[in-house]
Amino acid sequence: GASRKEVTMPVFSERSPPEQSQGQICVVDDDEWVADSLKSLLETFGYDVRSYSSGADFLADDRFRVG
Repeated sequence: GASRKEVTMPVFSERSPPEQSQGQICVVDDDEWVADSLKSLLETFGYDVRSYSSGADFLADDRFRVG
């Protein structure tokens, strides 16, 4: 038969976040529920997440300006 490879992912609760940030991710979505859900999920894996409701909002953030 076909063998299955088991994949495991780290799981963190609010009480035991990862010791170091995994990096920063920006979520751009005009659906507030989707953006909040993705932000919460990614934060549980140790990412610093910034959420924007539009591409224009993201591009207007001076932290990400190049040049």
